[in-house]
Amino acid sequence: MLTHHRHQEIMAALHQAGRVEVAGIATVLSVSEETIRRDMKLLEEQGLLRRIYGGAVLPRLDQDRPLLERGKLNAREKARVGHLAQKLVRDGMSIFIDSGTSTLALARVLAGRSINVTTNSINVALLLGDGPGRVNLTPAPCGPRTMRWSGTRPWITPDGFISTSPSWGSAPSTSTMAGWITRSMNPCCAGH
Repeated sequence: MLTHHRHQEIMAALHQAGRVEVAGIATVLSVSEETIRRDMKLLEEQGLLRRIYGGAVLPRLDQDRPLLERGKLNAREKARVGHLAQKLVRDGMSIFIDSGTSTLALARVLAGRSINVTTNSINVALLLGDGPGRVNLTPAPCGPRTMRWSGTRPWITPDGFISTSPSWGSAPSTSTMAGWITRSMNPCCAGH
């Protein structure tokens, strides 16, 4: 079977089921699992699917939208999360705020508070930069060996959870956030 035809079959199965497993589609198309993995890698590079352990799913549409557009999705819920989360922040605290629309909602309600914020989000830094607290913008990417933050609470927005642990779309992000969580006393996850 030609590569183009395999790609069409993989995408048709993916659109029908929402998920395709490497072993299953390899059997259906009578090709090796390695061939399917190569096909999926190419399709992922084209933005047509997202590879996961053992197969592929359709790409998450909210990841492809600009931040301002994503911020409009579930805006009330994100604002509510921000209002609830800000109750856990005391003046004088040192906190880390991750990039994302849910954490940006938190930053909005923290504006004007006397807190020390470290963030990897230019939007959070700009929002809080004129306030009475201190804002530190981290360069990206940074790994666990270079992190020296020792605040009390990071506010993070994982892409999802594997078992009971937060997970991000890339290994460097997961590694970096794991470092923040390890170095804190009370990590909090916020998301939609």
